Amino acid sequence: MSWLKRNAGSVEAIAASVTVMVAVAALVGIKWQLDGAEQLQAAQSARDAYRAHLALAATIPDFAAPQDGCWRSRTAGTSPFFNNLTRTAISFAPPTLRTSPPQPWPP
Repeated sequence: MSWLKRNAGSVEAIAASVTVMVAVAALVGIKWQLDGAEQLQAAQSARDAYRAHLALAATIPDFAAPQDGCWRSRTAGTSPFFNNLTRTAISFAPPTLRTSPPQPWPP
């Protein structure tokens, strides 16, 4: 008991240091878990967008192959289905790009 009384300051300092290390480890773990959850959510939303596109392309062929073949040259007579598809593809592009690793440009 007298040893604890003599070294109380050192014991308290060690306990405080251990507490700080556990808190820092918990913060790092939380950050790692949140990043993993974000990556999983982005991958799932990209998969869902792709499945929705495949389902629409199977039921409405104009989604997969518009009549003129080039969506940039379409004018006021554009198919509303194809416009919705391009809008959806553009809105889901960031999650899709975030889940794919960067690829080098071909020479």
